[in-house]
Amino acid sequence: MHYFTSVEKQTDNPFLNLYHMNAIKRDGSPFDYYFASRIALPEHIHALTGEYRAEGISIYAVKEDDPGQILMVKQYRYPVGREVYELPAGLVDGDESASEAAIREIREETGLTLSVVYDSSANRSGSQSLVPGFSDETCAFVYGTVSGNITSEYLEDTERITAFFADKIEVGHILKEEFVAARPFASLLLFLQSDETRPFAFLDAIR
Repeated sequence: MHYFTSVEKQTDNPFLNLYHMNAIKRDGSPFDYYFASRIALPEHIHALTGEYRAEGISIYAVKEDDPGQILMVKQYRYPVGREVYELPAGLVDGDESASEAAIREIREETGLTLSVVYDSSANRSGSQSLVPGFSDETCAFVYGTVSGNITSEYLEDTERITAFFADKIEVGHILKEEFVAARPFASLLLFLQSDETRPFAFLDAIR
């Protein structure tokens, strides 16, 4: 059941837009609700279509020959005006699958080669909502191993990204002392509890 009557686009931007929703209170009276979306056409908004294909991906990748190290990035984020510690992430382009997007993003951001172990978009739920009180953006979580040498040669000229491998000691320090994005925070806690002999054992419950 929908608790709104219509959705109208407020801005016209190729990457992110503001939408106004004519929402309905519990007593049946109307109120204004606003949210951000990456979707360009109002008729394609998730709340109207009921389709939730992943628009972005977050990547949990450990070193292929040393699962005790996880791939991280330190990236300058324009909205907060500072560098933020994160896991590699990006947007799904066109008809890409989440796995294909993850492989491409890892190559572009780090120069490494990703071998996918698990893609959350394969679940019945399809993809996950990131900040449902603010945006309808959806995301898939891709897990795997990486090999090769880190390089910045494939970065876009708008990106300021430093990729690095971190062991559990460094990850613990980052979580306690540094500015960390919310999306990878829980994933990094999983890494701290992981077993190097079975680095993706925490996925057994959903595979």
